[in-house]
Amino acid sequence: MPARWQFLNQIFDDAATIFDIAVETPHKRLDLVTLHNEAANDLQQMVKLVFCTRNT
Repeated sequence: MPARWQFLNQIFDDAATIFDIAVETPHKRLDLVTLHNEAANDLQQMVKLVFCTRNT
């Protein structure tokens, strides 16, 4: 009985590199500046809300 690697050798391409494999990368299109600005705006709104509710 032949070994497993003999069958796999026929199926898989040894010349393929990691770049030949299609991998979904959603972070590739992530804009960190926009994400930072949105978080900063949210933080400012929360701080305003806290200080406005304390003064009333």
